[in-house]
Amino acid sequence: MQEETPDLSRRRDAEALLDLARCRYALPVLAELFTRSGAKGVTLASAAGASRASARRALDALIDAGYAAPNPGYGHPMRPEYVLTERGRAAGEPARRILRAADRLGVRDAALHKWSLPVVLVTHPRAETFTAIREALAGPTDRAVSLTLKRLVEASVLDRDVSDGFPPRPRYALASRARALHAPLRALAEAVRAA
Repeated sequence: MQEETPDLSRRRDAEALLDLARCRYALPVLAELFTRSGAKGVTLASAAGASRASARRALDALIDAGYAAPNPGYGHPMRPEYVLTERGRAAGEPARRILRAADRLGVRDAALHKWSLPVVLVTHPRAETFTAIREALAGPTDRAVSLTLKRLVEASVLDRDVSDGFPPRPRYALASRARALHAPLRALAEAVRAA
């Protein structure tokens, strides 16, 4: 078997993260299910800071992706309504670490947008151009990448460096203050890919 190139590996990791990032509250709901070893829908909505409808969409996305399941023993008022599957338990700890790091940095809102975490993953360890980031993500529109980069630069998650050449070429790299996000992102991507 041939070894993956670093670019292919980063692309697969970004695609794996996108599986969880499609739904804004999927990561907080996954982390909360991991922390509580299961929970009721109302509790998850409250803990994730989401409306009941948004938490329900996140739960549905997690159930469809195989991270969570309705509790087969549910019926007693003290039993959790939803529990994690084995795949969800593997991804739960890294998800919790990502949210803790985002909270410490004060960037949780910026981090929960669809393309944010995959962009953070592909901009470390080396700075990348807009085109390289878009190609590594395989799927977003130019506008989605542009808005994500702008949001992450404003939140000081990414640094933007513009070269002096013509035409000027901005490059984006993970800011040193946000490096705490990278290790749990890699762990989450690996957990998702392994399952």
